[in-house]
Amino acid sequence: MSETAEDETENVYFGENGDENDADARRRRNILSVPVSIDVIVGAARMTVDELLNANTDTIIKLDAHIDDPVILKIGQRVVARGELLEVDDDPSQLAVQITEVIDEPTP
Repeated sequence: MSETAEDETENVYFGENGDENDADARRRRNILSVPVSIDVIVGAARMTVDELLNANTDTIIKLDAHIDDPVILKIGQRVVARGELLEVDDDPSQLAVQITEVIDEPTP
């Protein structure tokens, strides 16, 4: 490939200073601004179908976690972080999660 052809190819993807061109930057901003739902996993429980069908408003389901165990944050099926549950300062009835660990390589 000639030097001229390489320069033309580089200009398609990068600006004169090696930055992303405007179209690429807009696409990146658009993708990064897409809202996602984060699931906070407190714990899990196993029940038989019979136990589940017999559950009512007073039924207590025991989880496999303790109150001080970290919660798991998932996006889709990927674990992205761990954290701890907190009460929101100005509204003690509102829960929040303080992230304590970010998972660099999300696992399914």
